[in-house]
Amino acid sequence: MTYRVGLIGVEQHVERVFGAVDNDPEIELVAVANAGDRSAEIADTYQAATYDDYHDLLARDDIDVIASFQLPVHQGETVIAALEASYPVLSEKPMVTSQSELERIIGILQQNASLHVGQLFSRRGNPVYRAIRDVVQSGRIGEVALAYALIAATERRGVRPEWFFDRRLSAGPVLDLLIHDIDIVRWITGLAYQSVIGTESNIGRPDDAHYHNVGQMLFRMEGSVSAVLEHHRLVPPSLGRMDNRLKIVGTEGQAELTHDGRVWLYQWENAQELTELPEQQDIFSNFVRTACAGHEPIVSTQDAVESMQATLCATEAGFSGMLLQVPPVPTLPQRTAP
Repeated sequence: MTYRVGLIGVEQHVERVFGAVDNDPEIELVAVANAGDRSAEIADTYQAATYDDYHDLLARDDIDVIASFQLPVHQGETVIAALEASYPVLSEKPMVTSQSELERIIGILQQNASLHVGQLFSRRGNPVYRAIRDVVQSGRIGEVALAYALIAATERRGVRPEWFFDRRLSAGPVLDLLIHDIDIVRWITGLAYQSVIGTESNIGRPDDAHYHNVGQMLFRMEGSVSAVLEHHRLVPPSLGRMDNRLKIVGTEGQAELTHDGRVWLYQWENAQELTELPEQQDIFSNFVRTACAGHEPIVSTQDAVESMQATLCATEAGFSGMLLQVPPVPTLPQRTAP
């Protein structure tokens, strides 16, 4: 079977789409829109049709899945348009940048159980995070008590596009960066977020009125579990380009991901590094195959919406400094085959 993909936009981690197409003989890129200067290159490499207006791509009748990799501020309108055209959609994160866009998506999904929507939460396919989830879900650290996560990066001005440093276009670092940890802590613990308070700051860049580079969020989760999630773009080059850490503490031990990418399990009687890790999973390929078959992907529709809801609340909390409740997302109808 061949799964035909239509790609809208080429921002951020779009190479994950090209990688899936290159490595999976059953996934074919048949059309691309809003690719700008890359249109000719993509058309030549994949023999894909190109469009300047993504609405022309959505009007085709030979596409199975839409991949949306627009600028964050345009992502929501694209995902909504694709869903309204009855396509399953996997988007780069963030899927939306406003509560009104998310509510519109929820309304569409409630009316059409054959539609899937997902986000490129690549950490769910990463062996180290999958290993920690297996440990936590198996009960090896007992009942979850608290969580801590850090996602940090070097700034890389001059390498990243300028829109990346302007929250009017990027939607800011919580929606662009911390969203990964907001999702992964939910997925690992299986606990929903209930409230959040936090800070967002511009440290050392007073000339950048629309740039934030440091933030910290405190979530309350189900069962009075707390989660401290931090982000920043101040990683010194001597440490590397990224600094990612995770710790889940339970009543009988804790699981930890260290800066150097090692996974440790600490129990009362012993400590061990976990070296036999699950296989890597390609989140995009998984979405294409499962959504077309009517099965739940690794990033399910319900998960994509719930993590998005919590991230929108965290963004608002960071700007306002207020304690905000995270509204529960209605349980969506079970997804069915198209």
